[in-house]
Amino acid sequence: MREAILSPFLYNDLTVRLASGYANEPETGYFLRSWMHLDAKDLTFIDEQDGAHAVSLEMAMVTTDIDGLIRDFTIGTLDGYFKNEDLDRN
Repeated sequence: MREAILSPFLYNDLTVRLASGYANEPETGYFLRSWMHLDAKDLTFIDEQDGAHAVSLEMAMVTTDIDGLIRDFTIGTLDGYFKNEDLDRN
């Protein structure tokens, strides 16, 4: 699993941009925050009966240390539900 996650992406069907930065909270110390942007035109939306659109993404998130050892690992699903009036048609 480690090799699959840390290796270069085999597919490039989905445009992904990632930015990270760190900050410091006096009470808890330093933390890392990451922002991920997925280009929605690359996603496949499912048309719902009410005319809305749904999408489901399975993600694996990993934090490694300077030596490449995994320190945190999470698998999750992100589900989105979008009404037609909420979609930007530009």
